[in-house]
Amino acid sequence: MPTPDWSLRTESWAPVEAPATRPALKTIEKPKKKLSDAVARFNAANDAVNASFRTAEAYLDGLSLGFGAFVKVSEDNFAPEHYGWAEGEYPGDTFEETFLAYEPVGDRLRITILTERSTIIHGEISASSTVRPHVPWDHVGESEKRGTVAKLPDLFDALAREVEFRAEVAEEQSAAADALFSRIS
Repeated sequence: MPTPDWSLRTESWAPVEAPATRPALKTIEKPKKKLSDAVARFNAANDAVNASFRTAEAYLDGLSLGFGAFVKVSEDNFAPEHYGWAEGEYPGDTFEETFLAYEPVGDRLRITILTERSTIIHGEISASSTVRPHVPWDHVGESEKRGTVAKLPDLFDALAREVEFRAEVAEEQSAAADALFSRIS
């Protein structure tokens, strides 16, 4: 019996093409480019959102307000949890609210995002829980930031209303104090 020849016979093999010229790889180059372009656009959009929050918070820090405000971003209703009740007979609704706030976090005021979930039965809150506590904007996910960035102008409006209210109260108190001291002297 003859001994088999285990050496490679290159003359019977087809020539090896460079990976970029293989037909299967050519078809992936266009989707790869499309994916790369889409990721670049997505990252640029997220960077713009982050820049908006960063700029807004820096501006507010420069004002040294010492107090904050909040605005509702969204309210979503959920199907009630029936616990054995027929859907039409259950007297409650569950909803989730998301807020954008400027409030104390640690030793300074920060822009935060808060989400709460409540169950309403017969017009009163029967159960409430914080889904996302007061979390600074730079500690939440990109989708949460994108969902709240449009409310930054509303937050500034709420802060302006709060400043106007406090200024009015301070002016009234100052006028009352002036009137009192003018009678004394």
